[in-house]
Amino acid sequence: MAKAGSREVRSATAATRGLTAMALVAVGLALTASAVAQAQAPEAAPEAAPEAAVDHPLDAEPRDDDLAPPGRPAGWVKTHDLGIGYRALMFATEMSDRYTLHGPALAYTFFVGRRHGLLLRVEAADLIGGRMHGPSGEFTGALADFYDQRHVGFDAMVLAARRKSLSPRLIVTAAVGPHLQGFSLTGTSYSPVEDVSLGLGGLGQLGYRLNGWLSLSMQLTAGIHLFDLVEHANPSSWVVPFSTSFSIAARH
Repeated sequence: MAKAGSREVRSATAATRGLTAMALVAVGLALTASAVAQAQAPEAAPEAAPEAAVDHPLDAEPRDDDLAPPGRPAGWVKTHDLGIGYRALMFATEMSDRYTLHGPALAYTFFVGRRHGLLLRVEAADLIGGRMHGPSGEFTGALADFYDQRHVGFDAMVLAARRKSLSPRLIVTAAVGPHLQGFSLTGTSYSPVEDVSLGLGGLGQLGYRLNGWLSLSMQLTAGIHLFDLVEHANPSSWVVPFSTSFSIAARH
């Protein structure tokens, strides 16, 4: 009877987590849909006296078309960022085990919109180091020494973004929305440690324009996850992933 009751409690907990995760995704999609709608909506421009066509130098005062490459309507832009960085995450399990994992990462970011828009970001990481302590045991060191078969992680974000031109060369971006992450540690000596979780994530980016088409950028991301999407014996109770990356971006 005790085992049956435990299964019922676990099933109810999983159902509650599933419903809450679906609600979080719905809120995130509503945010991104709102951002896309604002990006597509035409923006009224004040009437002004006609001016002679002049080239807009990079050292001039910032204006709306600083956000767009040459030939694109003012404020409209698509960017592709590819960068390298470092990823880390901390998490705890329901059995009170606590982990810290970290390693180098490769990240890709796509933005479409005007001053408001939709931002998609994916990241893959090779988790090379970590620390664990708790009732299940403890270790500290290179993950390849403990999990020699696989030690990888991934991250995906769908965010509503807001961009602002600080100067003709500097553009800052802030974004928030649903955040999915996962990792897998497997080896011949230790039992697997795997997780896929859903939460809320945020991104901050500072870009520096090299010319009308290329720029350099630095990104910081972070999230808080309370929903473990995997059914296993020792699920995570919370996960906090964060990362930083440096990238080169192309606009079109």
